[in-house]
Amino acid sequence: MIASAAGATELDLIIPPSLSGGDEAAYSVAIDGQRVAVGLPGAGDGSGAVVIFNCSATGCVQEQRLELSPARSGAAFGSSLAIGGDVLAAGLPQRDGGAVRLYRRSGGGTWSLEREFASATTGDKFGLAIALGSGYVAVAAPESGGGNGRVELYADSGGSWSHAQTLTAPANGGRFGQALALNGATLLVGAPFLAGATPGSYARGSSYAYTLSTGTWSLQATLQANAAADGDLFGYSVALDGDIAVIGAPRRAATQGRGFVFQRSAAVWTQQAELSAGRSLPGDYMGWSAAISGSRAGLGAPFASEDPGENCGRLQLFDGPGTWRENSLGEVARPQAGELSGWAVAVSGERWLAGAPGRSIGLLPHYGAVYRFDPDQRLFADGFETPESPCAP
Repeated sequence: MIASAAGATELDLIIPPSLSGGDEAAYSVAIDGQRVAVGLPGAGDGSGAVVIFNCSATGCVQEQRLELSPARSGAAFGSSLAIGGDVLAAGLPQRDGGAVRLYRRSGGGTWSLEREFASATTGDKFGLAIALGSGYVAVAAPESGGGNGRVELYADSGGSWSHAQTLTAPANGGRFGQALALNGATLLVGAPFLAGATPGSYARGSSYAYTLSTGTWSLQATLQANAAADGDLFGYSVALDGDIAVIGAPRRAATQGRGFVFQRSAAVWTQQAELSAGRSLPGDYMGWSAAISGSRAGLGAPFASEDPGENCGRLQLFDGPGTWRENSLGEVARPQAGELSGWAVAVSGERWLAGAPGRSIGLLPHYGAVYRFDPDQRLFADGFETPESPCAP
C-alpha cells in the first residue's frame, strides 16, 4: 500500500500490507537502488519478519515477505538489516545469544535462505547491528564479554560463507559494535558507551576505523569527538562513504543530539564538522541513526517534535563538504505524533528512507511505515511537466 504525499518533500509513504498493531514496521530499513527492505521485529508475537519491496518511479510493489519457520516468539527477526545486490542480511538479536540470516536473490526474483550464523552465548545480542559489502558481512555482538562487545566478519565465496575474523573491543565497556558501517575496504564500528580517560567519566563514546589488506582487517584509527562530554553516546550510529564518516551522538548538547563528520586523508582521520539543526530541542536525540551518500549526510531524530513529548521525529539532512549546511529535503507533510520518524535511516544514491515504527494506521498502534525520498522522482510525482530549456528563445 502506498499513501500519496503530494505537496510534501517525501515521495511517498510505504505501508506494508496485512500487518497488525505492534509489528513496528520500519524499526530497521535498508535500500540498494530500487530495492527496499523493511524490518518488522514485532510481527507474530515478536517472532519478526522482513518485507522486501521493488520501487520504481510509479511506486513500490511488495516483492516478498520473509518469516521464521517455525515462528519463534521474541526472536525479533528484522531488528537489523543490510542489503547489497542480491544479498540480504537480517538480524535476530533477541533469539538466545542472537543470530543473523543471509538470503540470496535468484534469477527468478525469489529470496532464499542461504546461511545462518548464531552466537552460543545467551545475551550477546549477536546481530543487533549488521553491515554488508565488499564480499563480507560484519555482525556485531555488543553485549558480549559483559558489554565489551565484538564483531564477527564472514566472507562470501560464491555463496559459500565462511568465518573470516573476530574483532574484539580495543577498550572495555563501550558496547563495541552498537553500530556498524562497511564501505569498500573500510569498516566503522561504534562503541558509544565507552568512558573517557577522566576517572568517573561515562558514555562519551568512540568509533573505530578498520581497513582490509590481504584478507585481514586491521585497526587504522580511533575516532573521538572534540570536547567530548559525559553521556554524548558518540558512536551510537555510524555511516561511511569513501573517506567521509558520519557519527551520531544523540545525547550531546542536553539530548538535542549532534552528528560529527570526519574526513580521511591517507590513513589520518580528522574531525571536519559538528552538525547541529537550527530548530533542535532537548530530547530530539538527533544522531540516533545516520546515513551518508556522497556529500549529503542524514541524521535521524526520532523524538523530535514542535511540542515536547509528541515524538513525531525527523530526518535532518546536511549538505557538504566544507561548510555543512542544513537541507530541508527530509521534511514530511503531515508527521504523526508518536510515529518516531527517523528511528532508522538509509540511503542509496539520492534515494533516502526514514523509518517510522511508531506510526499508527487506523486503530492499529505501532503498525509502522517508511517514508521514501527521491528528489529526482519527486518532480514528476507531483505531475509537473518537464520545463522548457532555459536556452530556448
